[in-house]
Amino acid sequence: MKFFYGCSSLTSLDLSSLNTQKVKYMDANFYKCSSLTYKNLSNFNVENVMHLSWMFGYCSSLTSIDLSHFNTKSLLRMNEMFKYCKSLISVNLSNFNTLKVTSMNYTF
Repeated sequence: MKFFYGCSSLTSLDLSSLNTQKVKYMDANFYKCSSLTYKNLSNFNVENVMHLSWMFGYCSSLTSIDLSHFNTKSLLRMNEMFKYCKSLISVNLSNFNTLKVTSMNYTF
């Protein structure tokens, strides 16, 4: 499921009411959203997600992101999750569970 793949003009995003409870793959959801600066993912449910690779790849205007609420108990792959996020200065992954992760190459 690639929600906003390549939406280069998208600047802000509030997905607080989106139900993602049954989603297993979120690879490249926001890939190449180069103008994205604001995002509200506070209610994003990722407890069944196995792949987050390239999720924010090439989000070159993104300066900070808080994913501390993500329940990543099923996460297996997070390769290049923030690759080419050249403006990113703050990332909160404080509650990320990487116990099952088998691949996280070039995450940053």
